Amino acid sequence: MYKNILVSQVKHIGDAIFTTGSIQILKKRFPEAKIYLLVLPHIEPLFYQHELLEGVLVLNYNSKKTSAIEMFRFSQELKNYNFDLMISYDYKPRPLILGFLAGIKERWAGYVYERQDKNIVLKFSTRFLRTNYDENTIHQSEIFRRFTVGLLEKDYSLEPNSLPQPTKINIDKWEKTFKSTKKKIIFCVRGTHYSKNWSKIKFAKLLDRCAANGFECVILGANLDYYYIEEIKELCFSNPKNIAGKTSLQDLTSLFAVFDLLVSVDTGTGHIAATTDIPIITIFLGSNPAKWRPISKNSYVICSKENEDAINKTGNNIYIKDRVDVDDVYKLIEEIIFS
Repeated sequence: MYKNILVSQVKHIGDAIFTTGSIQILKKRFPEAKIYLLVLPHIEPLFYQHELLEGVLVLNYNSKKTSAIEMFRFSQELKNYNFDLMISYDYKPRPLILGFLAGIKERWAGYVYERQDKNIVLKFSTRFLRTNYDENTIHQSEIFRRFTVGLLEKDYSLEPNSLPQPTKINIDKWEKTFKSTKKKIIFCVRGTHYSKNWSKIKFAKLLDRCAANGFECVILGANLDYYYIEEIKELCFSNPKNIAGKTSLQDLTSLFAVFDLLVSVDTGTGHIAATTDIPIITIFLGSNPAKWRPISKNSYVICSKENEDAINKTGNNIYIKDRVDVDDVYKLIEEIIFS
């Protein structure tokens, strides 16, 4: 059977994490196979030394900068791994073209997203799985599972998503940084798209209310988020700590081990947190929680009624409001921390 499998997921952080449950299924089906994950450059560190993976490969592609010659060179590098199966979990045809040029004999794809380039995908895949369910009411990790078991023609239950677990050394580092005996809440206030963001003034009011009730508040983010967070701080009466740019993606699982709660908009940070034990409140505004919420027993969602029909089919810990206000989020914070 297959000895070397390349799994392609060149999309966002959450998508890559959602793929890990299906990689566990592949590992059950092909226990002797070496599985590699193909991702974008910024995602690679998250999967370093993942127990399910033999290795992580990087598709360093920019449509405006990367030449066809460079992509061909990368496809020839893939030949060194002797892949006999490639499975594409993303909507872009480019990885399948690379697989074709690399001489990977089996290249599987399907409707894991609404594909814009279906004809190209059909041309460069050797097996294509069609689906007939409403993707807006099914979580993306479950869509990946159905895609996987459909291709394997054998049913497997949904496996938990996973990342490498933090070491004690890294956890100790953050415990020394945040020594307070107060209950600690970490916030992620900015998503990849503006439509996902809660208002700055509401976040400022929430931070002040948490501080006034004895919580230590810290805001994380990437380098690009620093001044956005500073604008929120300027609206605060309290002084939450801004650690934007001071953490890597690899740091986050160990960082979450020393906090009592994460409050976040819909972004990859919440999906990283969902692989740990930290409780998570995700504020959903411009995206569908039925499809994209963090998957964890400690995951809570608060959202507007925009996607109510889909949300009602997704289970517990989802709170639907006419609009998401500070009082709603703070009440949920207290319920979680003091439960």
